[in-house]
Order: sequence, then structure tokens, then C-alpha cells
Amino acid sequence: MSYYFDTHYLCGDKKFHNIFQAFDEQKRSGCFPEFVVDHELITRLGKLERPADCSRSRLQKLMVGRLKELRIRYNKLKVAFGGGTDSYTIVKLCVDNDIYIDETITLLASQYGNVRTNIEPWAGLKSIRKFLGRHIGKITEVYPAPHEIEYANDPYWFLTLENCRGPNLQHRYQCFGETIAKSMANQTDSIMLTGHEKPYLRSQGGRLYWYVSDSGVGMVSGIENTIPFFIDKENPELVTTLAYAYLDAHTSKHKIKEGDYITYDTSQNRDKNQILEQIGFHRTPYNFVNWSLMGKAQYNLTRKDLRFHKECNNLGKSYIVKNILNTHQRIKKLYGNLPHALETNGELVKPVGRISQQIEMNG
Repeated sequence: MSYYFDTHYLCGDKKFHNIFQAFDEQKRSGCFPEFVVDHELITRLGKLERPADCSRSRLQKLMVGRLKELRIRYNKLKVAFGGGTDSYTIVKLCVDNDIYIDETITLLASQYGNVRTNIEPWAGLKSIRKFLGRHIGKITEVYPAPHEIEYANDPYWFLTLENCRGPNLQHRYQCFGETIAKSMANQTDSIMLTGHEKPYLRSQGGRLYWYVSDSGVGMVSGIENTIPFFIDKENPELVTTLAYAYLDAHTSKHKIKEGDYITYDTSQNRDKNQILEQIGFHRTPYNFVNWSLMGKAQYNLTRKDLRFHKECNNLGKSYIVKNILNTHQRIKKLYGNLPHALETNGELVKPVGRISQQIEMNG
């Protein structure tokens, strides 16, 4: 009953779940770190042929069928609930179809419960609290602990899985992946569902391709018994149907140009409600959540991160903010000369995004 979705960076013959560890190996060996997504998923997707039915009802049938199967298979069904449309869709489908969720896990940003700092997860929690007791057994909210905020005092915190999985440099006290890992520790008959992944498509050489980005699923790289629900390798028909439904939603508004990356994050806000409808997702009651206005930003420095920094300054912990930002310059010195490793913007750096093996779509 164990489920392992294998994503990693492959550098020579060595696997890593942290891009900076892979960079260290690249410096040592000269091998380039490639992002690898679960081989079973790639094999089961095959040629990514267009399904006969890409309707919303078909998509939701594929989602609900899988949820019912998981409910029977595992003793405990958990959902990593960030408050966005991915995790909200999973919860809403469970509620609407009488599928019991044992626990939801939410990571909050504020050190003293400030609503504006926590606005995105707070809005999500407000949307699901009414289901507590009947459809959800427990809603767990994880808040910053004083000792955890001190992580940035270690100048090499970015090299630990506790602080950084995949490519994601955090600007707050804990990555969501570590919250999930703690929740799943010693859980032998439980499964955790995560969102992260709406379809990623790209146009190259006059053809269309599907792929996976390390920025999303990389957050839970190496954690057993977590299922990235929308790229579940045991539900390949859903993955394929989502890809074509997303393509149809995009092409109904825009012509595809050579070199386009077609993702939810690159879509116009005015199109996002229609996209969610066509790909079978549920919208939350809040458009600032549906459109990811709070949680997406270049170099991961989001509004909630900036508010966390402001709280640190107000609490006399400005050294935490200084140490977090100094980390960027340390990373630049360590890896700035590696090919295709870092992007920079002033004092900030981030790893160059990596994509998985691409699968051609038949249009």
C-alpha cells in the first residue's frame, strides 16, 4: 500500500531532493543536474493522445473515482491544504461526494496570528471549517515556533531538506514540504494528497509538449506516501485529460506562438475563472485566492513573505531577515559560475527552473 512519487535531481549517478546539494555535486563532478519525474508516470502516459471526452464532468468523474479508491485503500486520508484552488478542489470533491477526510494540514505565516499576513490560508480555512466534524475529522493549523524562526542563523540552511526541498528558497520559517514530512512521519497506513500541479504545456518547434516543473512537485520531493493528486501516476487518464482540457481553455482565448509556456501562472487573470471551470476545478469564494494574487512572485518574495519580514522587524528579530537575504549572496558566490544554475535580480537569486522529460501532445 506504500506510494512513492519519485522526483529528484540526477547528477551523474547520484540523486538529490535539494537543488543546492545537486549544485555541490555539479561543482565536484562536472555533471549537470537533471530534473527527473517518476518513470512510472511517464511510461503510463505513453504518447499523450487526446481523449474523446475532455469535459468538466469527465474530469471530475476521474478525480472522484480516484478519491473513493484511496479512501478504501488507506486507513487515513489527509490533504495538504494551502488554501488555493488545487487543495480546495480536492476538499470540495470529497465533501460533495461524501468522502471522509481524516485531516487537513495548513501552514500559516504569521508569528502572532495576524490575519493580513495569513490572509490566503486564512481565507481557505474559512471556506472549509464548516465541514469540520462531518466531512473532515481534524483541521491542523501549523504556526511558526520561536526556535524554528532561527533557522536562518545557520549560513548553510539551504542545504538541508528540513529547510529546502526541490528548488524553493524560502523567505519564511518553514517550507510546506517539511510540514508534510512531519505529518507523515511514522504513518504506515496513511496517504497525503497535495495539489501543486495544474498542467504545464509548451510550444517548441511547431509542436506541443506536456511536462512537469520542479517548482511545484519539488516541494515534496523524497517524501513517501504523498500523492501529487493532479499528476498521480495511478490515474494517468486524469493527467492526460487535464492537459487537453487546459489546452482547449487556452486556445479558446489565445493563439499559440512558438516558444510559449502555457501555464496557469502565465495566464491572464481575466481568463483564470474560465480555465478553472474547464479543467474541472472548484473556485474558492475569493478571487484573490483563485488568481494566486498573494502567493506568486518572482524569486519567491511574496506579499506574505514581506509581511513575515515586517513582523520579524517589529519583534526585534531583524537579524532573521538580514540572514535570509544574506543567504542569496552566499548562494551567488557558491554557484553563480555554474552553467544554467541561477537567475539574479538585484540582491536576490533563484535556481533556474528545470522541467521534466517532455511528452508530445497530438494537438
